[in-house]
Amino acid sequence: MQIEGYREDIYRLRIGSYRAFYTVDFEKKQIIVFDILTSEQAHKKYGRL
Repeated sequence: MQIEGYREDIYRLRIGSYRAFYTVDFEKKQIIVFDILTSEQAHKKYGRL
């Protein structure tokens, strides 16, 4: 799911009680995971998603 309100295409993936935040580099065919947080930590850092 893409996160609205951010310039970059930032996506999140729900994994149980965790959230993984990532971007996709289509030119390099790479997925860059830059944050893995509990749902509580994610809500504090990124707001209610």
